[in-house]
Amino acid sequence: QGKTPPPCCPPPESAHNRFAEFERFLHSESGIESADKTSGDGCYHIVYTADTPSELEAFLAGLSPHGRYRVASGLKRMVG
Repeated sequence: QGKTPPPCCPPPESAHNRFAEFERFLHSESGIESADKTSGDGCYHIVYTADTPSELEAFLAGLSPHGRYRVASGLKRMVG
């Protein structure tokens, strides 16, 4: 008999599908300049450029179903 995961843990195939869905979302957003999978404080680092506050709000509304996020605004590019 195979082990059944605890109720709090989704089955592995379900987790894989959620990551695939999230990555499809990233590829569908034209305002994303870059998206990197990271280690440490967060799972992904996304650079998104919005022309208007409502454009940013729409992107964040689409991002919300995929998990929690934090927003940081770039103030000045130091290198590059």
